[in-house]
Amino acid sequence: MKWTATEIAKWINETRFRFPGWGAWLIGHEPNTPEPEAYENAAYRILIFRLSPYTDVASSMSHGLLGQLSLSVPGVYVDYGFMPPSQEGEAMIRAGIPPLFGTTSRRPFQDFNMVAFSNAISQELVNLPWLLKHSGIPMDFRKRTNDSSMPLLFMGGANAQSAFAACPSDGTAHLSFVDAIYFGEAEVSWPGLLDDLKAMKQAGTGKTEIWQETERRFSSLHIAHSEAFKKRENARLNSLNDIRSLVQGPVWYEEETLGESSVLIDAGCPHLCAFCKEAWERRPYRLRPVDRIVADIDAARKFQGLDRVNLFSFSLTSHPEIARIITSAQSHIAHVSMKSQRFDQLVKNPDLLLYQQAAGKTSFTFGLEGVSERIRRFLSKSIFENQVLEALAMIFAGPLRQVKFFIILTGYETSADWEECQSLFQKISDLRKKSITGRKAPLVLSVMPLIPMPHTPMQFNPFPERKHIEQGMHHLKQIAHLQHMTVRESISYSEAKIAHLFLFADGGETEAISGCTSIGTYHHHISERIITGIERKLDQKWKSWVLGEKHLEDRFPWDSLYTAKEKEKLFSIYSRLKSTNTSSMNTSVKSTGAAKVRPKINRIPVSDTVYTHWFSVDAGPQLAGVPIRFFQVALARVLMMASADLNQAYLRPGPSIADVEAIPTYGLRIFSLIFRKPVKEFLEEILSEISPKWGWTLTGNTAKPFSAVSGNAILEISAGNDWLEKSLRNLTDQLATKSIGYQIKKRPSIQTLLIEKSYSKKTGFDFACWDKGNSIFRWAITDGKCAEGFLRKARIPLPWETKGHAFRTIARMNPHSEITCPECHRPVWVNAMDGSDFAELSCRSLCSESSTKW
Repeated sequence: MKWTATEIAKWINETRFRFPGWGAWLIGHEPNTPEPEAYENAAYRILIFRLSPYTDVASSMSHGLLGQLSLSVPGVYVDYGFMPPSQEGEAMIRAGIPPLFGTTSRRPFQDFNMVAFSNAISQELVNLPWLLKHSGIPMDFRKRTNDSSMPLLFMGGANAQSAFAACPSDGTAHLSFVDAIYFGEAEVSWPGLLDDLKAMKQAGTGKTEIWQETERRFSSLHIAHSEAFKKRENARLNSLNDIRSLVQGPVWYEEETLGESSVLIDAGCPHLCAFCKEAWERRPYRLRPVDRIVADIDAARKFQGLDRVNLFSFSLTSHPEIARIITSAQSHIAHVSMKSQRFDQLVKNPDLLLYQQAAGKTSFTFGLEGVSERIRRFLSKSIFENQVLEALAMIFAGPLRQVKFFIILTGYETSADWEECQSLFQKISDLRKKSITGRKAPLVLSVMPLIPMPHTPMQFNPFPERKHIEQGMHHLKQIAHLQHMTVRESISYSEAKIAHLFLFADGGETEAISGCTSIGTYHHHISERIITGIERKLDQKWKSWVLGEKHLEDRFPWDSLYTAKEKEKLFSIYSRLKSTNTSSMNTSVKSTGAAKVRPKINRIPVSDTVYTHWFSVDAGPQLAGVPIRFFQVALARVLMMASADLNQAYLRPGPSIADVEAIPTYGLRIFSLIFRKPVKEFLEEILSEISPKWGWTLTGNTAKPFSAVSGNAILEISAGNDWLEKSLRNLTDQLATKSIGYQIKKRPSIQTLLIEKSYSKKTGFDFACWDKGNSIFRWAITDGKCAEGFLRKARIPLPWETKGHAFRTIARMNPHSEITCPECHRPVWVNAMDGSDFAELSCRSLCSESSTKW
C-alpha cells in the first residue's frame, strides 16, 4: 500500500502530541529547508535519511552538509527523514505508516527519485533492514531495479567504507540493503553525480543503464550489481582551499544545539595513530585557509542564527594557525568551542592554551588512549608522561570546569602497565590538589575496548577478550576511586564486539543482520537481545576469523579500495607495533619547561556594553514542542539576514520567559536578544516589515512574566486530570487562607471557580475553569503580576514552569469588539491566534451558564 502525503500528515497531526517532547522532530519546515511547494517544480527529488534519531542529527555536520551540497545543484529538491525513536517507530508499525518519509513534505519514499542514507557508525546498520521491511522495500537489488516505483537507494557517511553488509563486495546483489555506496568526501563529485542522475531521469534512462553509466563515470561509487567488487577509490579533495563548510544547514528543533554549529578547519590528522579510522581514511592531512574559515563562520552565523561555533577538527591544535583562527573567530561570534586535542601540542606551544582560555574554554578533552607508555607505543600514540603532567599543570593553573581523558583498553595490559597508570594518575591528582582554580574540577575517564578498525594497521589485530577488558575496567575503577576520578564506559564490551563484526561483514553476513527486524533497532545502544540474535545467525568460522588475528593474505571486503602495496604497508606497521608491544624500554622525552606559563589570562573582549531587547510571538499549536530558544535563534537569523547593521550588532540569545527545560508548549513566547550596540531603530524598521508574516513584536526593554500576557487574557494549560485536580484544590485552600470570596459552579465534566468581583484585584484573575473532559485548566487574567504571586503562594506551578504540560494564551480581551458579555457587559474575548471573536465566550466564563462554549 502506498500512503499519500495527505494521509501521513493526518496521522502526524493526530498522534505526534502523544510522543515524548510532543514529537517535535515530526514538525518539519526547519529554517534553511525547502518548502513543500518547491517539490512540484523540481527536476530531481532527494530524501536524505539518517539512520539515527533527530537528536543525533542535530549535533552532526554530515546531514546538513549533504543537503547543502545537493541544493547547490539547480532543479534539486531535498527533504529530510530520521530514524524514528522507539515509541514513534512502534506507533508507525501499528498504523502501517512507512517510516521512510520526508518530515516537511510528508511524502513517502516512493515520491522521491533517490533516498540517500547517511551512516555514521556500524551499529546503525541494524536499522536499515527494519526501515526497508516496514516501508515495503525489498532487500534485493534485482527486485528494486525491476520496480520503477522504487527510488534509487544510495548510502554514504563516515562508516560507508566499512558498510559492505549493506552493499556486498562479493557479488551477492540479491542480499543488498542499498543499491550503491559513495566512498569518500562528497564535495568531490556528489553534485556532479546528481547532475548526471537528473539528466538521465529527464531522458527516461532505465535503472540498469543508470547503474552502468554511474559506475563507469564515478570511481567512488560501488554498485550492488557488480559480480565482484571492482577497483574503486575514495573521493578525496586535493585541496580544501575552495570548499565551503556547513553554512546554510537546517536550524533543528533541538534545545542543546540551537544557535550552535560546526565549521571545518582541516581534514584528516597528521599523527596517524594506528587505531584511528579517520586519520587513515582521510589521508593526507589538509588545511583550510584562515580567511575561508572565518568567512564560513560569518556566513553560518547569519544563515543559522548562531552565537556559538565549534571549530571542527580531529586534531585541533595541529593546525599551524589555530591561534589566529581562534582570535579571528572570536571577533565574529560570541562563543568559540573546541573539542579534543593533544598533550604534546600544548607542551610544544603553551600559547595555544592561553588563546583557548581567553576564548572562554574551561572544559578540556584529551586522548590519553593507552594506560602506559608501552601501550601507547603499540597504539602509535607518541604521548609521554612528562608531557601529560606539563600540559595538565598549565590547565590546572587556569579556570577549569572539567578534564576528560579517552582511554582504550587493548587486552595487552600487564601488572607493570597498571602500576605505571596508578603512578601517573596519582601525580595528576597531586597536581590538581595544588591548583587554586582546578582543585574541585572533575576528572573523567571515558573508557572503551580497542575496536580494530578497517583501513588502519590495527585491522589485523584480534578483538580483545572479554576477561581482559573486564580486568582492565576493574583496575581503572580502583585507581579512579583512590584518586577521586570518575570512570565512564563509553561503549559496552558486547556492543563493541558486534560493532567490530559489522565492520568486517560482507554479503555472507547480510542475511543474519536482516533477520533482526523483529528483534529491535539501534537507538544509542544495541540491546543484548539483538546482539545475541545476530551472533547466533553468523557463521561461526567467519566469526572466529574476524575476532582473531588477521594476516596479509586474508581478504577484506574493502581490499579493492587500496593497492596491494598499501595493504602491505599497513601490515608492516602492524607487525612492527606488535613487536614493540613486548618492549619495555623508556621512551620519555625531555621536559620543555613549558609549565611556566603566565598566570594571568586576559579574556578576549566581546563587548564592553550590551543592549537587551525583549520580543514576543504567538506560536500556534503546529509548533507545540519547539523549545523557546528556537524562537530566539529564528528571529536572530531573520534579523541578521535582513540588515547588515543587525548582523554586525547581534551577540546572543538573552533571558526568556518559559526558559525551563524546553517545555513542550505553544502560545505566547517572550524572550530577549542581546546586541553589541544600540539597534532599536533598526529593530523597529525590520519588525514592521516582517511582523505581518511572522508575528514578531518588540515588547520593550523589560519582560514581565505574567503581565506581559495579561491586561486581560485567558491562559490555558493541558495536563493530566490528577494534576489539575490537585491544582484546583491548592487554589481553593489559598483562597480560604486569604479569606477571599469565591463560588464554584459544577456541571458535568466542568468545574469553574469564580472570584467575587471585589476580590479580583487581590488574586489577579477572574476565574479558573477545570475542564475534565479535555484535561485542561484555564485562568482569566486581569493583573498578571498579582496573579503570578498568588499562584506561587498557592504552590501551583506557573504554566511556563510546568514540564511536560501544554501552555498557551488562547484569548485576549478585545476592547474594540461590539460583542459584549450578556451578564456584565464587558467586551468578549478574542482568539489569541487569529484575532477572531469568541462570540459565545463570556468575559467571566460562566456568568451565564448557557453562554459558555469552549
